[in-house]
Amino acid sequence: MKKIFLIFLYLILLINCAKQMINIQGGKNMIPADDPDINYYGRIDFSNPKEPRFDWPGIAIEANFDGTSISMILQDNDNNYNIFIDGKLHKIIAAEKGLKTYELASGLKDTKHKILITKRTEGMYGIAKFLGFILDNNKKLLPAPEKPKYKFEFIGDSLTCGYGNEGTSKQCSDADLRATENNYLSYAQEVARKLNAEAHLIAISGKGIVRNYGDKEKISKDPLPSFYDFTLQNDPSKKWDFKKWVPDMVFINLGTNDFSTEPNPDKDIFIAEYKKLINKIRNNYGKNIKILCLCPPFEQNKLRNIISQIAKEEKTDFFELPELSEDEKNGCHWHPTVKGHEKMASALIKKIKKFFK
Repeated sequence: MKKIFLIFLYLILLINCAKQMINIQGGKNMIPADDPDINYYGRIDFSNPKEPRFDWPGIAIEANFDGTSISMILQDNDNNYNIFIDGKLHKIIAAEKGLKTYELASGLKDTKHKILITKRTEGMYGIAKFLGFILDNNKKLLPAPEKPKYKFEFIGDSLTCGYGNEGTSKQCSDADLRATENNYLSYAQEVARKLNAEAHLIAISGKGIVRNYGDKEKISKDPLPSFYDFTLQNDPSKKWDFKKWVPDMVFINLGTNDFSTEPNPDKDIFIAEYKKLINKIRNNYGKNIKILCLCPPFEQNKLRNIISQIAKEEKTDFFELPELSEDEKNGCHWHPTVKGHEKMASALIKKIKKFFK
């Protein structure tokens, strides 16, 4: 019976794949995911280059193409994506579970275009797998867009994810959270775009250096640093190769979740674990890597002196993000709005420019 059941499942998979290929045919041209004219940004698992997997916020896929339409083949869970055509937001895709072809644009002028896909949502919405583009018949990808000059790595929590930044009220449902999280408009991505940098974001909402939000214990089992070595948030078996992508600067924006609810972690333990993360970054990228320790705009009275002390002792740089007005933290669950993220990014950019004259 077990053998018959497995054969039955295999036949179902073959039928689904056949349906998928039928959708691709009919005068269309499929571009595989490993085409050299596709740019990828962020931590991505290329174990199978024809089916790259990803789940961190802010993952981006970029290409130039010729023709009137473009679609993508995606196996997903519950992620949302921004689709930019020629630099303008064209649509937002709310992906469905399973393998599906998504029309990204149609009815375009029959000329050169640029597509940029950015992952709005964070790792909690599951791993996605990109299987390629579909173009008009006899159309192809053009040489890839030029990549940004710099590389920035951001390590953070919900602030870096852009949690609820498009929300219009502090009260949000689970459905609201998925729809209103737009990592493209987070302070991190704003900073990267304005300074011509590509960004890797290792960020998870609710995580801290030592203690996660709402934990009943002073020390959580899985704070943010425990994920730092992962290529995928949801697959600990895939370790990231730190030699393949070396940033020009690393930003640490953690601590809010450690101290926003009781019981707070012991100060000495928080400092020790924060320093461990700094040392790990230096071991990965070299002792001269630029590190900027950020004091977030929440719990500043508790964090300001602690993080500035760490930065001084570790000989890194320190920057206090600006306080936000009530209007600027009216996103879901008291999180910064897009306006709040813009304020943080603007202040941070002024600081960073001093390092890249």
